[in-house]
Amino acid sequence: MIRRLARPPRLTFADICIWCGQFGCTDSECVASHNDSTWRICPDCRGTAPGWCMCAYGLVPTTSAVPDRPAWAPLESGWAR
Repeated sequence: MIRRLARPPRLTFADICIWCGQFGCTDSECVASHNDSTWRICPDCRGTAPGWCMCAYGLVPTTSAVPDRPAWAPLESGWAR
């Protein structure tokens, strides 16, 4: 049996969107990407979520709801959609 991982919150505890890096984001593309995404344990930190890792609480998305955009691409202020 494969266990489905829960997805992390779309907004951090500081109210920053994990997809675009904007404070208080309500962008429909970010909401759609997050709602339609699936997640897996981060291969870089193995789910431990140290401060240097760009994952979201030890998880990284594996799919994107936005066509022709990568599911996960680190940016300085968030993830590329």
